[in-house]
Amino acid sequence: MMNRNDYEPGCYFDCSRGIHIGAEIQKLAETSGWESEEGIITDPDNEEYFEAAAKAEDWLNDFIIIEGHYWGYNECGDFGLWSMVIE
Repeated sequence: MMNRNDYEPGCYFDCSRGIHIGAEIQKLAETSGWESEEGIITDPDNEEYFEAAAKAEDWLNDFIIIEGHYWGYNECGDFGLWSMVIE
């Protein structure tokens, strides 16, 4: 497994992707070394879709670490690598 850790803080997927943002999170994690047992689930109607996206997000937070930052959603619904410090 190859883990990339060359990401910069900021928005990776804006909220305009809507419900399909979960597939993008899975793809991002996969390109960084995450291996899903089920493969990438791109269909939001699949009952495993949201769980797979959550697992990918958890993996990013566990393995693609930048001190003082987290992978997740901001208050606007954008997904990215955000600072834990409130400015």
